[in-house]
Amino acid sequence: MSITLKIVKKIKLNMTKKELAERLGIQRTSLSRELNKMKKDGLVDYDAHSITICDFNIIRKP
Repeated sequence: MSITLKIVKKIKLNMTKKELAERLGIQRTSLSRELNKMKKDGLVDYDAHSITICDFNIIRKP
């Protein structure tokens, strides 16, 4: 019998880009632009209802 363990390092934010932008006090368009850059770099993924942080290195303290 074989058991495979997968460690998932993701945080799912169950909020829209509009909600997150309001919480951060920035324009939604600015947030969208930066999220697009981070998605292209493989750091985050998102859909209409949630944002997933895929790379914990972007939130670690130096």
